[in-house]
Amino acid sequence: MRSTFKVLFYVKKGSEKPNGNLPLMCRITVDGEIKQFSCKMDVWTGGAPTI
Repeated sequence: MRSTFKVLFYVKKGSEKPNGNLPLMCRITVDGEIKQFSCKMDVWTGGAPTI
């Protein structure tokens, strides 16, 4: 029997943090069963960096 396995990383656009960063999410699919979780990392969305 053959299994399928997929990993998808994406940015959760609706959850912008006060500093303008967005959380990085992960979705793992094994044989059609999906699990999603946060990678506990933020992604800078662009613009001028603030110091």
